[in-house]
Amino acid sequence: MKKLIALVLCSLLLLSCVAMVGSAAKVDVENGLLDPAGSFMAKGGRIGHAGSYTAKIGFNKWNADDYGCGDTVFVTRTEGKTTIGEALDVANGQYNLNWWRVMVVEYDNTDGNCCYKVKEVHAPADATSDAKAALVIPEGGFAVVIHNLETFEPEDKRENIDIAAMSTANCAAFDQYAVGDQVDIIGVPSPLLPEFGIYELTTAPTLDGEIRAGEYGDAVMEINPENPLCDYFMFGADKYATGKFYATYVGDTLYLAWDIASEHYKYMVDGAASGMWQYDCIQINISALSTYDDHMLNATAQPWGTLAAGYDCMIQLGISVKEDGTTVLCHNGEWFGNNKCAMEGKAKRDDTLGKTIYEVAIKADDISNAFANYDISFDKGTEFALSFSINTDDGSQKVLRLRDGGSIFGRNDYSKAPNAVLLGAKQQAPDTSEPATEPTEPSTPNTGDSTMVFALIALVAMAGAAVVAKKVR
Repeated sequence: MKKLIALVLCSLLLLSCVAMVGSAAKVDVENGLLDPAGSFMAKGGRIGHAGSYTAKIGFNKWNADDYGCGDTVFVTRTEGKTTIGEALDVANGQYNLNWWRVMVVEYDNTDGNCCYKVKEVHAPADATSDAKAALVIPEGGFAVVIHNLETFEPEDKRENIDIAAMSTANCAAFDQYAVGDQVDIIGVPSPLLPEFGIYELTTAPTLDGEIRAGEYGDAVMEINPENPLCDYFMFGADKYATGKFYATYVGDTLYLAWDIASEHYKYMVDGAASGMWQYDCIQINISALSTYDDHMLNATAQPWGTLAAGYDCMIQLGISVKEDGTTVLCHNGEWFGNNKCAMEGKAKRDDTLGKTIYEVAIKADDISNAFANYDISFDKGTEFALSFSINTDDGSQKVLRLRDGGSIFGRNDYSKAPNAVLLGAKQQAPDTSEPATEPTEPSTPNTGDSTMVFALIALVAMAGAAVVAKKVR
């Protein structure tokens, strides 16, 4: 995305014209490739390690235009493409779907289920190619399209993937699925993955356990059972943790805050901060990489995963409070096995109101120092993975996670961390009211000479092209 923006801004500089820049697709548009060892679907629960997954189906393509014999394609909705046929361009492609197995999966958020469920299963002979192509990809769901392998060259490998072995295993796993089965997807972003747009402020928030009007700007996310981005499956009927999530940045510091209403609260006690997850607290995951970075997408990055390199791309922080009002911070090195990440924070609990405020401040340099290979700077346009969970306890632990686990509790799959984008200062809506008096002097430059306008556009383009969104050491 950043390369696209830079190219457009450079074009503005050269052409001195005004253009609108749209968001780039959040996929690898060059090849649409995934690694089936780390990007897969499986039957299983929402909390579990790799050994708990069964009937794994690995994906080697994602919404790819170039697909064929032996491929397994993960298919999601894109703008203007809501059916399988549209997403895969079947009408104009080399292949029809007669010899393909197709599964449609929807997201069930009713009664706090918060899980993916199989909606339709079609073996090769169950439906015609046209009927399969017309299947609608559910909003927030996805489809899986698997070539029905009959014959195959034994040494055929693509992108270092043994396609024959993958296709044979996927076809066998496919037959274990039925309508209504609960499934998980690992190593690919949730089709309804939230994106946090974070605006810059000129005045830094005060970390005092209070969130004043305008101190953080507008809330970035509403936290309640009606929000499909919230996973309340552990709560049953009593979905008591609700509230708001705030985020802003000032200079080189990121500020995060949560205003949480919950009638139950288990105070942190004396002991190692690494055990904070057992009490009421906020766990925070943050990376110097975008969620859509290859390292985040094409590997599970789980410490038990074969593709994981420890916790090299994610740090985890925590904040809690003791009954005496003391704030407790858990730094990255106390949970994850890499460098600690310095931060500041304040947590305040009000039992009478049933309300807890959590505030943290993290500097860009401290995030960078926690990684061996990655740096981050808080400039406009920067993208990075950012997630959290709200840990609560009413006699038994109940963790409010983000969609698909949000990359935290029980699901350290970093592709499920929402992507955060720094948006710069928020622009105020123009004042359309009539002026009190008519101006006596012209308020706009003489449009007969466009030199000034072109110069202004050129300056804007130069400034935009100079933005550095992420550095890699």
